[in-house]
Amino acid sequence: HLYGSLKFILECLGFKLIEDLLCYICKCGKEGGVLVFMTGWEDINALKDCLRVNPILGNPNKVMLLTCHGSMTTSDQVKRLITSVIYLLSTS
Repeated sequence: HLYGSLKFILECLGFKLIEDLLCYICKCGKEGGVLVFMTGWEDINALKDCLRVNPILGNPNKVMLLTCHGSMTTSDQVKRLITSVIYLLSTS
């Protein structure tokens, strides 16, 4: 089960790196958006959960976290892309 533990550690490090980078971008104070590509719904939701507990990224007055996935209807995906997106977690 060493592989499973190692995979978990690498995923956590990856999420932490993404979180730190998004915090840095947010602290720069410029408006805009960031699109983060993930491998699937599980990773999207896991990262979103991590970001929501962050004091900066989890603040809905400052950051809008949206998810997008290929299984969503095209109209729902387009709605995500035309809104004022700060961070969008997506598979494609």
